Amino acid sequence: MRRKISAGLKLNMAVMFTAGIVILWVSYCISTPLTVHAVGLEDSETVDIDVSTTEADATESDFDYEGPIDIITREPIPENGDQDITQRVNISDGSVYDRATGYFVYAVDNGSVSISVADGMMVTGDVMLARSENANVRLYKDGEPLDELPGLINSPGSYAIVSGDDESNGQIMGFRVLSEITGAVNQYSLPKGFSVRSVVINGEDAVFDYGVVDMTAEGKYDINYICSDNGISYYLRVTVDHTPPQVTFEGLDDNNRAKGPVTITGLEEGDTVSVISGSTVKKLNANSQIVESGNYRVVVSDLAGNYIEKEFKIMVYLNLQAWMLFGLLLLIIVGLAVALVITRKRLRVR
Repeated sequence: MRRKISAGLKLNMAVMFTAGIVILWVSYCISTPLTVHAVGLEDSETVDIDVSTTEADATESDFDYEGPIDIITREPIPENGDQDITQRVNISDGSVYDRATGYFVYAVDNGSVSISVADGMMVTGDVMLARSENANVRLYKDGEPLDELPGLINSPGSYAIVSGDDESNGQIMGFRVLSEITGAVNQYSLPKGFSVRSVVINGEDAVFDYGVVDMTAEGKYDINYICSDNGISYYLRVTVDHTPPQVTFEGLDDNNRAKGPVTITGLEEGDTVSVISGSTVKKLNANSQIVESGNYRVVVSDLAGNYIEKEFKIMVYLNLQAWMLFGLLLLIIVGLAVALVITRKRLRVR
């Protein structure tokens, strides 16, 4: 009887010990936060996500998804309503960034305008633009209104979206499209809510201000900056050239007058030459010359938009063609004179 009681006590103690271990393990699992691996991170790196929160504190470039995660399946949890609030972020300039489309949405009269750049941005690529059906806006380029609102903008220039309300006529946002080689900018003042992360000029790191990039120096720029509101990085890659075309106008005196052809030397590939005489547009000949007499204004521009302008006058002169015409006329006169003399002699002999 004594042996049976001892065996029963031992069995009960073993059961109680095992139950205690199980309870301790479950308590540890419940108190430990869920850990998930982030896309793009090393295997040894993890991002802790509190199960009570709805978003991970990370940029779009670090994660494929930002939002609530099911702690069991680790799959995204759909939000109630028509739109996931994590997909729309308020931006410091007053717009709303839509992660689904990558557009900044600006409220306008009777609607909204969606655009792929923020107010104040400079880009070298395409700008995508859309508006709601009844949005009352106009688009200006370099201060001139355009007839329509295009869906794609890639022509270099300074653009502004303006309210179409005649009583308001206020600018909603603006941006610039640059050529890949440009002399049109001396600095980049970043949009509101954006800051510079790095500046590389001709392959070397450069000192920078977090809100303004000095672009007075010539070279190839690679500017990386980030929006503090949506956490997305943006880039501006452009070559800055502030040097105007190095051309010479040969044939002019100190008073910018010529007594013969004017030759333009030093032209490079990509340069354009505009020759204007009064209200007439002229062209250079094959030798890059202007040969006709008259008053001229000549503008030579390069690929970066830099230009040099020259005004001069070509006096009336006898060029090779004129001399040939004069010689031909002289021969005709002499021939007529000789023929007249011969005819008179023949008449006298008779």
